[in-house]
Amino acid sequence: MGSATESLNQVKRQIREAWKASFPKDAQFRSWASQEVCKTLLHQPEFKKARRIGLFAGRVSEIDLLNLFSLIQRNFAFPKTVPETKNLKFVDVVSKDQLQPGYLGILEPLDSPETDVWGPEDLILVPGVAFDKYGNRVGNGAGYYDRFLSLNPLPLCWGIGFHQQFHDQELAHTHHDVRMGAIVTERGFFPAKKVES
Repeated sequence: MGSATESLNQVKRQIREAWKASFPKDAQFRSWASQEVCKTLLHQPEFKKARRIGLFAGRVSEIDLLNLFSLIQRNFAFPKTVPETKNLKFVDVVSKDQLQPGYLGILEPLDSPETDVWGPEDLILVPGVAFDKYGNRVGNGAGYYDRFLSLNPLPLCWGIGFHQQFHDQELAHTHHDVRMGAIVTERGFFPAKKVES
């Protein structure tokens, strides 16, 4: 069991290292791709009707969703890391001006009361290093989202990334990894397929 886990972790490390070396370095392309993702989100019925939407402030290697503030008038919830417990909490935000550099320099909300319980009428948009057509996700390795989503299993979750991160081949994963209901890239909206038996 130990060697299988170590082998899986090694594969994930390789995926992360490959993305670190190959993510789009062209700022103009990243900006365009981010705008396309935001436009695609705005056309999804589940996005329009969601009671609460969890966003994230993307790093340089991630899609930037902050444009949504200028495209739609509504509140969003942003994750704030709690390094002591290695957990996330989400805080309601009405403007991107409420975000400031936090853990690892990632923009986070100011410390304020976290949102209430997440339910099936809510949507959380999740960053990652790689996604596959079955909704499997490889994250950055700290496990913050997997821990949060395993404790809050009800909301709909969509993976957000560049199309370059979207793989046709099934990614290495365990039963602890939370699957996404869909993947959204600059090329469109891709509902997760059922795993072939």
